[in-house]
Amino acid sequence: MIRMTLLGQMLREDGIAEGLQKGELLKIITQTMKKYQKGQSPDVIAEELVEDFSLIEKIVKLIQENPQADGSAIYSLLNSIHK
Repeated sequence: MIRMTLLGQMLREDGIAEGLQKGELLKIITQTMKKYQKGQSPDVIAEELVEDFSLIEKIVKLIQENPQADGSAIYSLLNSIHK
């Protein structure tokens, strides 16, 4: 049996994503960070990554609020929002 992370469950409940595992979400966060650092906007990032805009928008907001954070820290912050 595959267990979804608590964040994955909450994202599903929020209608943000379905079945995202921690590794998948960390990959999205890392890609978002790289694209944001290159000056791309959340809507462009969401379109290029083919991800839900509201998820990318939340990630970008956390990046802006925590510019020194790495992908794992952003994941933890995103996870804490949904508790």
